[in-house]
Amino acid sequence: MAVLQAELDLVRGQRGSAQAKVQEVQQEAERLGAQRELLTATIEPLEGEVAKLELLLQGVAESA
Repeated sequence: MAVLQAELDLVRGQRGSAQAKVQEVQQEAERLGAQRELLTATIEPLEGEVAKLELLLQGVAESA
């Protein structure tokens, strides 16, 4: 019986470690998702500005 109890305790400990790791990975995924949203919100307007500048340069090149 003591052997079974020891094995049960071991399994419970491993389960606790696995649950902690899952929670850690979920938090990291949330952090990365928020970081991705911030980067996207920053990059999209810049891409629009680049497109405008390319049009202006094209107009200048055609008129020269």
